[in-house]
Amino acid sequence: MHAYSTLRIVDCREAHWLDRVTEAANSKRNFIPVLQSETDLDPLCKRLGCSPRIPERLYRWGIHALAEVLEPQGYSMLLGLYEKYPAYLVEQLNLTLNHPPACQPYLLYCEVRGIISDHPSLEDAGCSLLDYLDSFKRARIFPLAGIYHYQAGHWERVRKLTS
Repeated sequence: MHAYSTLRIVDCREAHWLDRVTEAANSKRNFIPVLQSETDLDPLCKRLGCSPRIPERLYRWGIHALAEVLEPQGYSMLLGLYEKYPAYLVEQLNLTLNHPPACQPYLLYCEVRGIISDHPSLEDAGCSLLDYLDSFKRARIFPLAGIYHYQAGHWERVRKLTS
């Protein structure tokens, strides 16, 4: 399991920002790109495969809600610039680059952190979830991890660990 990490903020107001966005997406963790303008959302979504769900724009209360999973300086930065520069929460579960066959059909996914691991079977994913909850003590604070199964063209949360 990966150690706890805060949400990464990617400053997309400089040259080569699409490369930094791609690197952040390849980490499998959720992240926050800060764009130069709203029009930059189109190339971001084209690069990452956001379709059909585009990332959610963050405003003041959304940033406050993420305070526990942001570094203090990142939190302050977002609060200082969200009105002028759009910031979005990119969730890995919504990116087409994270659909099979690029990953296995079961994911252990945390709504805050992103993809924790992928698995070939529900049983393997269930064992991984138990290990995650046991070894990652902060998971008790952020109990948003669950198992997702890819079927019918989208990820669906598994409600029972039995077939």
